[in-house]
Amino acid sequence: MQQWIIEWKKEILRGKRIDGHYSQVINRMFLDVFNTDSYRTLTVEQMASTVYMSRRQLYRITRKFFGTSPGKLIQEARLRLAEWILRHGKCTTVTECARMIGFINVYHFSQAFIRRFSTPPTQYLN
Repeated sequence: MQQWIIEWKKEILRGKRIDGHYSQVINRMFLDVFNTDSYRTLTVEQMASTVYMSRRQLYRITRKFFGTSPGKLIQEARLRLAEWILRHGKCTTVTECARMIGFINVYHFSQAFIRRFSTPPTQYLN
């Protein structure tokens, strides 16, 4: 599993007790969804299919354990990957980073990044 996913999973699940079926679903999310390149173009329907549940059930689980919707969880994964890529110097421009994680519009990526991390992505390039 990629290091940024391990860090994120520990942070997001800290202090939460997860049993049985929910544990399997959440592990499948992190292993089969976020640990591949496919989540860069992932839709909520595809994510639900990957973890073998309906869209509505996926929404209930992500709301219960992560406090957000599946769509926002996918965007959070993309932004965390972008932050990791920029922090470790894996790209040379913000445009390159945005494209790597599945954003088409660089302005939209920059605005989402600033909303999430309170700093522009260009700060990580210097």
